[in-house]
Amino acid sequence: WEELYAREGLDGLVRAMRERSPEYFETHPVPDKQRLIRALTVLTAGGDYRAGKASDRPIYPGPVYALWPERERMYARIDARVGQMIEDGLEAEARRLYDRCNGRQPQAAKGIGYKEWWLYFKGEQTLARTVELIRRNTRRFAKRQQTWSRRMRYIERIPMTEDMRPVWSVEELANEIRQKWSERYDGYED
Repeated sequence: WEELYAREGLDGLVRAMRERSPEYFETHPVPDKQRLIRALTVLTAGGDYRAGKASDRPIYPGPVYALWPERERMYARIDARVGQMIEDGLEAEARRLYDRCNGRQPQAAKGIGYKEWWLYFKGEQTLARTVELIRRNTRRFAKRQQTWSRRMRYIERIPMTEDMRPVWSVEELANEIRQKWSERYDGYED
């Protein structure tokens, strides 16, 4: 499918999918190269691209919980944490990596909090811009994590208070887990 894409582009993939499974576009109205290649590969192998994703099913048999802060509070917490990391020497740590790699950006330096420094060290952006990029990229990553976990309907979200503490106590959470296990495993006792 990669070869077809190289020859005919996205139009070729769309044509191939329309020939094999026109109903695909009912649930995927916007053509996407990676999704089309994956779906065509699955169809060619005799599979069904409509089969549930692994993320639709829990990995573990028990209940799954996630702390779920309000976005504004989460962003404020991220901004404060990045500020603390800067105070604690993140710039010096990134500088050591930059110097050790002679300005090239190895895989280890492509993570959030490191990759943003390279333009600063080259003199192409300000320190303020670098810090803002780290904050922005961290907020975007946190938002993507929440979006990703929202698809997993089996995750029970625990809201957080204004001071970023779970609204449930440890005892309440333990009781909730016991109850869910008991319901799921008919009479489970710990």
